[in-house]
Amino acid sequence: MLNTDVDLKRLIKDLKNFIRYKQNHKNSKIPGINLLFYGIPGTGKTEFAKYLSKKLNKEIFIYGASDLMDMYVGGTEKNINMAFKKAESEDGILLIDEADSFFTERRNAIRSWEVSMTNEFLTQLENHSTIFIACTNILESLDNASIRRFHWKIKFYPLTNEGKIRIYKMYFKLDGNRFSEKDRRRLLKIDPITAGDIRAVWQRLMYVGGSNIDHNRIIDEIEREVKIKMMKTPKRIGLI
Repeated sequence: MLNTDVDLKRLIKDLKNFIRYKQNHKNSKIPGINLLFYGIPGTGKTEFAKYLSKKLNKEIFIYGASDLMDMYVGGTEKNINMAFKKAESEDGILLIDEADSFFTERRNAIRSWEVSMTNEFLTQLENHSTIFIACTNILESLDNASIRRFHWKIKFYPLTNEGKIRIYKMYFKLDGNRFSEKDRRRLLKIDPITAGDIRAVWQRLMYVGGSNIDHNRIIDEIEREVKIKMMKTPKRIGLI
């Protein structure tokens, strides 16, 4: 149900080849793989990374900005180093969410620690030997030098029409309440819808009694969810 500009099955196959190559060259220093997942919130970036870890049989270590940012000078750089070393020592996958918080465009950096933080990440991108995934909703703020260091740059788009229907029916199975053609047309008109939007509505309504909910109300809630999200979403998402 994911909608990306890269064949994800091929990506998984290529990463399995990377792992196999590392296993066959254990006495050599094999450079790691860097992947950049970008797109509007809710498109499945983090969830796909978790799925990827299962397909590759690798533990995934997930960090966000609040996990790595430190109030003391040099602390953030030490935490970044620690995160990479942890993933390498466990032969796992490292995922950094909200990557735009760390890969600051150095030309726009105001404080010296912003440049230092980005430089630390660039050093790690060059020298680690595992699989690293960075997720971001805002690509424009990323440092150009860091973007070049990602071997895969994968854009996650909102759901296709087929994806909208499939994930809607997966979450909302109402006994005795048929999903009509009118409901289908209404759902398809909402754009853009992400898996995260539908899940958010499901979490909001999952405890509502069956007699108090129908497809009309659910679709009303999805419309509202998307409207609110688009008020907060950056207008430009794309490679520069």
